[in-house]
Amino acid sequence: MKKNRAIVFDGDDTLWETQFIYEFAKKKFLAILGESKREDQMILRKLEQIDLKNVKKFGLSSKRFPKTLVDTYLWYAWRNKLKPRKEMTDKVKQLGENIFRRKPKLKPSCKRILKKLGETNKLFLVTAGERKIQKWKVDVLGLTSYFNKVFIIKRKNKNEFSKILRKINPSICKRDIWMIGNSIKFDIMPALDNKINAIWIPSKSWGYENASNNAKGFVTLSGLNDLLPFFKKLARDE
Repeated sequence: MKKNRAIVFDGDDTLWETQFIYEFAKKKFLAILGESKREDQMILRKLEQIDLKNVKKFGLSSKRFPKTLVDTYLWYAWRNKLKPRKEMTDKVKQLGENIFRRKPKLKPSCKRILKKLGETNKLFLVTAGERKIQKWKVDVLGLTSYFNKVFIIKRKNKNEFSKILRKINPSICKRDIWMIGNSIKFDIMPALDNKINAIWIPSKSWGYENASNNAKGFVTLSGLNDLLPFFKKLARDE
């Protein structure tokens, strides 16, 4: 018999890994610039600053990261008194666009865990970004069938979560809804603001998702493998 509980998952860097794709692109970008290793960290810090600035204009769209690489190259050329070259601009832009063609990696045991949790819970996926790209990730990883519903939104915040909660079975009480994600800022805080439970599974992420960890009232687990014993104990204690 299916229990009246909902578990809402984040996608990027919670169920599947994407950060490694960006890290690879950054290494390739440094190699294209051909700068000495001692300058790498300074360039990466500047790239991060520019990327955070571009989020305000482009959000999580596929235009942002290629633009960030181009902007960082132009800054690098200006700093070193070099004339920007079109072939370099095109090359780094192409590098940024290519990340959206690389398949992400599923977290270890992801499907097994989802299948098991789905036997006694209703499962939902909430992933933020460009719809076409996020849908492709879910499809190419073969995850659609594990969820009662998949929500793809432009960005996560309190109001967007509130809308999603209204679409989840209204017979499920908020105390029986759990949000699971890797971002304090975009997974945990919106969940807590909407008075639902939250589980934080830390993973390497980029500056946009970082937030001072002053939030309280959520559970921290080290990985997806901890979810099965956690919900088993929860069911036992109810």
